[in-house]
Amino acid sequence: MATNESRNQDSTAIEINVDDETAVDETTDWEAIARDSASTLLLQALNDTDETVHRVEYRLSGHANDTLDADDIRAARNALYELEQTLEENVVPAVDGVEPYERSAEYVPFGALADRLGVDFDELE
Repeated sequence: MATNESRNQDSTAIEINVDDETAVDETTDWEAIARDSASTLLLQALNDTDETVHRVEYRLSGHANDTLDADDIRAARNALYELEQTLEENVVPAVDGVEPYERSAEYVPFGALADRLGVDFDELE
């Protein structure tokens, strides 16, 4: 176990111990880790969007016994919003020459807003 030097702070010695096995190697490629994480988040958001939009299309076309309802539309909107936010928050900052899409926050569906605020949709009116 490696020990950093002790420091005095307000006359109290503070000793920081770092386990050699968990110490970060200076060659760790943080950019690759961040890109991999962003890629995973984007793929998950895309899969969620694909699933909800497919459900809307399937019910809209009359192939399902269930009819298309407001919950289906809200779910699709939420998935689209999450996909856009994932792109804006996790991918755009990693790409040079791309400005943030300033209007992305303007399209927050009320249902998504209610979910994020932890309130009932009717309370927003």
